Amino acid sequence: MSNNDPIIIDNTQYSSFMQCEGYWTEKYVNKVHKPWDGERDDPMSVGIGFHDLLFNGYKNGVFEMTPKVAQELTLTMDATKEISIMGEYYRSQYPSGPVEFDWVGLEEPLAKPVNNDIILKAKVDGFFINNKERTISGGVEDIHLVPGIYGFETKSKLPGYDRGFYLSEWQAAMQASFQLLTIKHNSERLGFNSDDVKGILVNVIERPNVYEPRRTCKGCSTMFQTKLYRLEGKNYICPMCEHPNTFTGPFPSPRVDPPYAYRFLVNRSPERLEVDQDTIIDVAMRMKSIRDKGTYPVLNRTNCVIVKWKKKCEYYEPHNGLIPVDAIEYPGYKLFNPTAYLER
Repeated sequence: MSNNDPIIIDNTQYSSFMQCEGYWTEKYVNKVHKPWDGERDDPMSVGIGFHDLLFNGYKNGVFEMTPKVAQELTLTMDATKEISIMGEYYRSQYPSGPVEFDWVGLEEPLAKPVNNDIILKAKVDGFFINNKERTISGGVEDIHLVPGIYGFETKSKLPGYDRGFYLSEWQAAMQASFQLLTIKHNSERLGFNSDDVKGILVNVIERPNVYEPRRTCKGCSTMFQTKLYRLEGKNYICPMCEHPNTFTGPFPSPRVDPPYAYRFLVNRSPERLEVDQDTIIDVAMRMKSIRDKGTYPVLNRTNCVIVKWKKKCEYYEPHNGLIPVDAIEYPGYKLFNPTAYLER
């Protein structure tokens, strides 16, 4: 990539950069990561699988993941089942699609060139035209729609995520701004006026809340699901330390609470969109300086480990050694395509 190439910035890159410039540099400039080891059940893979199943179903009538995506994700059996449950539930709530009237799906990300140096990109699931004032059910509270064009986005979330905070997070975050800026820029090509674009309808489905009975090993004091212990006679062999445990009392049966779907509207005033675009441009110029001039990225040590979410940065080991190094110099890291999700 030469210095003449524009910076292509989307919400994922923006969020990554704000999390830590070093994280963004490794992922989008050096293009290295630590490959996933084994089968996956992480939120990102479940979200990709659910999204693929859903829109494959509404488009082709087959509510299953496409073979290519299923092969790429290497999901666990439980995660695959969970995606199927979510798909069936969402389909029962919205049989005709994300909204109850005609909608158009968008197959490719939308782009908005700002200047020769910066291009904004956003992936939007689609849009719909609302031709009159109406109120639709949101699941949490009703949604009032005025006549105009609305983009829509489908998200899956972990159960127990506070819905009010999630709505507030969307109102504050940049994703809707990326989407509205690019929809407005492409409005003529899509067949409507820029001024008619009113907001983003966010459709959320919470993953099933699965409770598996757990017991703490008396050898290593670590808690595991009871199904992970190996039964030998009357002993439950710990999957980590092999300690033989004798648990008393019957184990409760696993419980699966059904998914829950809700939706809400995110609006942006023209003034807010202008401010957000200026903010995005400032970040993009900083990205360009790091990429083209070799400006050293600022490492945000606060986000190396987030105890609340039991989350450690993907580049923790190379960045926190006695002598910090780029991840490409550290064992286990490989080159990859960091924007493959935009090409999906």
